[in-house]
Amino acid sequence: MTSGGTVSSFESDMRELDEGIRALKIEYNRYFTGALERPPYDLHASLENIVRCHAAPVQGRRTAEQFRYNSLVSQFRVLGELWNRNVRNIEEGRPSVLQKRDDQAPSLAADAEREVYRGAVSTDDPGAGNRTLQELYQSYVKATGGNGQKSVSYQSFHNQIHSRVERYQTRTGTRTVVLRIVLVDNRPVLKLGSAP
Repeated sequence: MTSGGTVSSFESDMRELDEGIRALKIEYNRYFTGALERPPYDLHASLENIVRCHAAPVQGRRTAEQFRYNSLVSQFRVLGELWNRNVRNIEEGRPSVLQKRDDQAPSLAADAEREVYRGAVSTDDPGAGNRTLQELYQSYVKATGGNGQKSVSYQSFHNQIHSRVERYQTRTGTRTVVLRIVLVDNRPVLKLGSAP
């Protein structure tokens, strides 16, 4: 067989591996949510065979082909690690990763935004010494404390806020802007709104 035949065989196997990984992800989800009675061992084994078949370096394989192979193998391995972790959790009486995610979804939705600061600024007092902006800055710094984010200087923070407030006032025509810091996924986010 010519090298063209090998390339087409490789291409066909990569297509099968790509589609198989997507199918395996669905089957894993179905199994761990109870919609599938037997684990998808056959599909996993057939994909493992494709991975093994192309593992050895082949002379003439293009860089793009090798990159595609490596990328698909990486996805396949990550899926395998997820499977093993879920099985271990179930054997130890803990919920699977999927169950944990589903169980936490309602509480996360309810607590998706937790307000940690609220204040208002108006066009009458936009200066750097504005007490509201200083409190906002302190709340922001405190909220970022455990997240490994770099601290921003007060002057830089003030300039960013001042610029956002001006744009908001121009867009909405409001004089007083409500500034809120809310935690979203444990990350502080600044939100602007109009005063009631």
